[in-house]
Amino acid sequence: STITAIMIISLLKTILAGIDSSNSFDRSLPFLVRRTVWTFFLFLPTWILLLHLNNKETNIENIGWFSRFLGIVFGLFLFVFFQLYEYEIILKSRSFKKEDLKLRRSIILVGEIYVVWFSYIAIISFNKPFSSLKNWQAPTLLYVLLIICLLTLFVGFIAFVFDRSIDERLDADTEKKTKLSKHTFYWSVILFLIVFSGSAYGVFAVDHYFKLEDSQLPATKSYQKDFQQAIWNRLCEAEFDINKTQTCDENKPKSLVVVAASGGGIQASGWMTQVLAGLQEKKLGIGEDFTKAIGLISSASGGSVGSMFYLDQFDKDKKVLGKEGLAKTNKNSKLYQVVENATDDWLNSVGWGLASPDLFRAIGLPIFKKELGGDNKPYLYLDRGYALEKNWEKTLTVGGKKPPTLDDRREQVLAGQIPIAVYNTTLVENGRPFFVSPMKFVEGTMAKYAKESSNKLRNTALDFKTLYNNCGANGDQPCDLAVTTAARLSASFPYVTPMARNDRENLIKVKVKDKNGKETKIDLLQNYHIADGGYYDNAGAFTAMNWLNEFLTYNNSDDNQHHRINIKKVVILQINAFPENNLELDQQGSPGFVVTTIGPLNTLNGIRDSTQIGRNKLFVELLKDRWHNDKNEENNISIQDFTISFPESKPSKDKDGNLIKDKDGKEINIPYNPPLSWRLTELQKKNLVEAWETDTDIRNTVNNMTTFWAKPKI
Repeated sequence: STITAIMIISLLKTILAGIDSSNSFDRSLPFLVRRTVWTFFLFLPTWILLLHLNNKETNIENIGWFSRFLGIVFGLFLFVFFQLYEYEIILKSRSFKKEDLKLRRSIILVGEIYVVWFSYIAIISFNKPFSSLKNWQAPTLLYVLLIICLLTLFVGFIAFVFDRSIDERLDADTEKKTKLSKHTFYWSVILFLIVFSGSAYGVFAVDHYFKLEDSQLPATKSYQKDFQQAIWNRLCEAEFDINKTQTCDENKPKSLVVVAASGGGIQASGWMTQVLAGLQEKKLGIGEDFTKAIGLISSASGGSVGSMFYLDQFDKDKKVLGKEGLAKTNKNSKLYQVVENATDDWLNSVGWGLASPDLFRAIGLPIFKKELGGDNKPYLYLDRGYALEKNWEKTLTVGGKKPPTLDDRREQVLAGQIPIAVYNTTLVENGRPFFVSPMKFVEGTMAKYAKESSNKLRNTALDFKTLYNNCGANGDQPCDLAVTTAARLSASFPYVTPMARNDRENLIKVKVKDKNGKETKIDLLQNYHIADGGYYDNAGAFTAMNWLNEFLTYNNSDDNQHHRINIKKVVILQINAFPENNLELDQQGSPGFVVTTIGPLNTLNGIRDSTQIGRNKLFVELLKDRWHNDKNEENNISIQDFTISFPESKPSKDKDGNLIKDKDGKEINIPYNPPLSWRLTELQKKNLVEAWETDTDIRNTVNNMTTFWAKPKI
């Protein structure tokens, strides 16, 4: 932190020297002392801020005070040494010699280059996410400091090499009052970096990629029958057989649970698993029957990461997370482990990816071109998203083996061992919702839609098995994808994780007729980038309810009369990682300049949540009306939605557990302030447990769910 602060202030001094209007610098001792004092005060806020961030991000409370003292003293020594050495106040004399000053400045610059590059190479090499050393990770702030140091060196080097007027000003003789007019360092370095980066990206065709794999399973023939098989094997005792006429437990009424998990970084991942693991316990939840009835989990962003870890811990034979409790004292419990895994620290891997591959990708290095990639050249995929995936792999139960793919999950889904998972994403180029899932959601193929004159999908969405259906040796087999990649694509939070595209030429071969009526073969390129699911459905609820309506329609149709499941109750559970938005009655309004400059962006961000919430509520009411038919009691299905949101605050208590109130007798609440990042502190992890166990609104919601669940089947 100290070295970074020194470099920042050193650069500032260089720039100030370049734009100073005076012809020369005072070289008297009082001036040099004042300059050193003022430099120290410029340096101090930056230094304190960096130390504060260190304390916040790296759990510095575990470092002894003696070690802190040594670090601070060492930093101050470096600062004083740089000041004395640069201006040679007491090392030699108060007279400046042009050659000596240039030599000293050159030594300082070369020393900074060597120190920074040595530190950079050492930190990046020893902390790569795909190392077998799971817990040896540098803090994210250290990667940020490395980037600052590198950029500072770059700017300082440009100033040192190209702007000779700075040297002339520092070295000019005061008595001669030399007039200097040669100022070359006035162009914007940041603008140069942006223009250079954009040009290099275009020239070398640099991009972010994710890896497609060849599927070993045949293409889906009927996605509706696949859904029927998956839910049948989840709810019914008899194994599904498409060739037989079957009854699901002699037509006993069944209950189905559909879960929608919202986005929101690691907070969403942890809260999603905390709620679902807690609901499996009878102590504060409903019990194992509730977990066994979960048919589908639709998630976005951080909720998708939680879904990945949640399904990873399933006891495949019993369709639950094991019988041990959620208490922290039972660390071998799968209920406890799934929450622990979902709240692991992943921010450091993002920092590594940002400081290493993405820093060099930003200058357009051609090593990241698609043509140079492939199975034997993994650097094609190297970015902060790939680093995040590799960190997740260490936490999954595969333990160093190849992570599960969508096809691995598909076999488990069809066997009824785990619920159907939908990782919601968005296609960047056209804004369509895109479902990354082991299952197919859209009827037909892309080639079929390409042939039709209307080019219109019955559904506005696309899914992975439909869009990527051209893998294999002949390009006619479905594609496969690692589950970690699926979760990462859903969690492509803007600028934190990059929006990537597939690593193959996704061509659709179709026959079309020209104006003369002659058939010709053409290749249509489907080169999409995939973004966070929150752009379209941050709650995951719209996807879940769309699927539910379609599934119930097919389940009760004549086409499915031999495998009908007698579903009478449906629970739609929405898990929101952040407090619900309350209406601000006292709205002061933003400053006019803020509204003029970033008002449109704030509005777009605000309406995203508000419109999605309103849409989801309307869809729930339509579903209830759709499946409650007074004229046909046999087909009536009772649908009830429940929302469990992370609370805004908790009541303040004294050491004896008594509520603390203000002078007016009102309870004083402490805000939780959940983070929107990839790291939870120990306190924030405890907040997840505390909110689940003690929040009054959550307890009321769970009690209402329990009452609805325990009602006699309709």
